[in-house]
Amino acid sequence: MTTATAAGTATGTAAEAETAAAWEPPAWPERAFAVSDPVAPRSPEGLPLAPQRIVHAGANVEARFAYLPHEAFNAHIDETIREALGRLAAAGSAPYRPAAGTGLSERGCVEGSTELGADELLATLPGPGVGLVLACDAVLAAGSVLGIRVRVVLGEPGAVAEDRTSTLYADTASGAVLRPSELWRTEAEAEIWGGLVEAARREAGSLSLAEIADPSEAQRDELRDAIGSAEVADDGSLVVRVPEGFSAAELSGLEPSDRVVALPPGASAPLLSEAGASLIAAAASGDYTGPALPAPGERHVDCTLVPCVAVTYDDGPSALTPALLDALAERRAAATFFMLGSAAAAFPDVVSRAAAEGHEIGNHTWNHPALPKLRAAKVREQIDTTSATLTGITGRPVTMFRPPYGEYTGATLRAARLPAILWSVDTNDWKGPPPEELVATAVGTPVPGDIVLMHDIHAGTVEAAPAIIDGLHDRGFTLVTVSQLHGGAAPLGVGVGAGPDATRG
Repeated sequence: MTTATAAGTATGTAAEAETAAAWEPPAWPERAFAVSDPVAPRSPEGLPLAPQRIVHAGANVEARFAYLPHEAFNAHIDETIREALGRLAAAGSAPYRPAAGTGLSERGCVEGSTELGADELLATLPGPGVGLVLACDAVLAAGSVLGIRVRVVLGEPGAVAEDRTSTLYADTASGAVLRPSELWRTEAEAEIWGGLVEAARREAGSLSLAEIADPSEAQRDELRDAIGSAEVADDGSLVVRVPEGFSAAELSGLEPSDRVVALPPGASAPLLSEAGASLIAAAASGDYTGPALPAPGERHVDCTLVPCVAVTYDDGPSALTPALLDALAERRAAATFFMLGSAAAAFPDVVSRAAAEGHEIGNHTWNHPALPKLRAAKVREQIDTTSATLTGITGRPVTMFRPPYGEYTGATLRAARLPAILWSVDTNDWKGPPPEELVATAVGTPVPGDIVLMHDIHAGTVEAAPAIIDGLHDRGFTLVTVSQLHGGAAPLGVGVGAGPDATRG
């Protein structure tokens, strides 16, 4: 009996062991959302970003941003800055207007700046009291898509009045520009809510498989904050930063934590809007393959926000002009050349290069006569022959002229039939000043909106060009063409620049 019982017990134990070996515990259901790292900022080096910077001590502003080869994005960033400046003015700051300073060569997005503490950012303000800081980070460059994160902080160290972060995605192929909230289908909110709650409770160690309740209206607001902060990772995943205070009944009693969850590309498809799906597909092809930035003279720039100066060169082209073009190209700066028709005919390759590199080509007559001394027919001949020569070389229409010596009359303008562009800063480089004097005048005199007069037929002017361009850049200026200075088109009538000593003829 004892033996049988022992044998029976031994046999039963073996059967139980065999059953236990084949048993598998229930597995977690597959989930779309998974805990993730946040999207990390990336270096702006090598990306098609035109770096910009605004510093204004009076209004207490420090703003770093960038323009892209994407006009809708550029319009958005300009509007973002204007709205922020409006809020700063409402807080009692001095009015903002473009201003020059010193030590402003470093511009654009600084990697990781949007993740600094608000007080760290406010510590960069140029003055005490309430101010505005704008920082940016590149967060995506894949396929034809660029993603830029922008952070706006208003206040002063220790007293933050506003802290907003937003990300914008620009598809350079389609021209579309999307905010994160526009990536999702509105009707997918309940499913997104469930995914976020499930990811959060698993991360917190919950073993619950209880069905997740639909969100309340207050929780829907939290959800919209979350999906409005979503960012696209390099692999096409949608990464969501769950906002502070995110709550649900299913998370009650669980250890709170900073939560970041990601939705892989395949899993996100049913939740995406049509525009979101298109953008994700456009970003799915690996490294950035979109367009490079246009030439400096053809880029977007808003000279009512950014301090701009138009550097102009008369009487060329000459054998010296290629060295000047080299200096401009190396420093990504634009200029306007008012060329003599006779000189252009002698150096057509230089004319072609200047135009191809995005510089503006204006008419300076055929051989530099004093136009008021000529009859209307001769004025037209000087202008029309030169315009025909320049257009024949560049393939582009000529939209402005500069009267020799700055001399004109109403009859001159009627005969020329082009806007006349004068200047507001005369460097007198034709007098051959010492290099340091020429640089001091060309760099130290301009204010935003000025037109600077020089000549690319003088060796001293061309030799001083690198120092002049660098000096203007250090003062915070963007070097633009005359048309860029005036919003993209030649001014009507007579253009002279904004400086206090403008030559008006």
